Amino acid sequence: VVRKRLKDCLAGWMDTDEFLSQMTVALNQPKAKGCTPQSKFSVLFQCATLQLLPTFSQVALIPKNGSNLEIMPQWQGYKALMERHPDVSRVDAELVMEGEEYSLDASTGKFCNSFDPFMGRDFEGDLVGLKGGYLRIIFADRNIPDKYHFVTKATICQARSCSRGRVWSQWPKAMVWKTLFKDGFSRRAVPVDPL
Repeated sequence: VVRKRLKDCLAGWMDTDEFLSQMTVALNQPKAKGCTPQSKFSVLFQCATLQLLPTFSQVALIPKNGSNLEIMPQWQGYKALMERHPDVSRVDAELVMEGEEYSLDASTGKFCNSFDPFMGRDFEGDLVGLKGGYLRIIFADRNIPDKYHFVTKATICQARSCSRGRVWSQWPKAMVWKTLFKDGFSRRAVPVDPL
């Protein structure tokens, strides 16, 4: 019965045995060891329903209260969900740093961000040097112009202020990327039906 339900959730995205193999690797990580079988079972079906895997860094496994395991989508997961839209070819994210030149052509909707790829684009401390970021949504039909979803530094800082723990200080760039993709997903920059 469980395998049938998993197969239905996976809907051809991945072979059931391969999915179970990937999830077994993830659920045997040390941080998941002390978690209840019920919470692991729930995580298994959440991952199957979303068709996202911890082994692909699409979701993180988060132990809560010492015994409950939950999942948290990562930027790779939000990207994968948006790229499943049949009209979308790719969703890319880019940071905009202070001092870089950028422009938006109002008549075509084309955005241009000029930067030196050989210069460091890292930031430190309080996101010093970061101006914001954007998603570029590239459609499968190249006759449709790219769509852009912009996220301000203020929005990124607000997301950071809601976070608990040290994750922003340990991986600031990854968290900024996650904020870009999560904001684009939640504001339906790509109209994905989560069901």
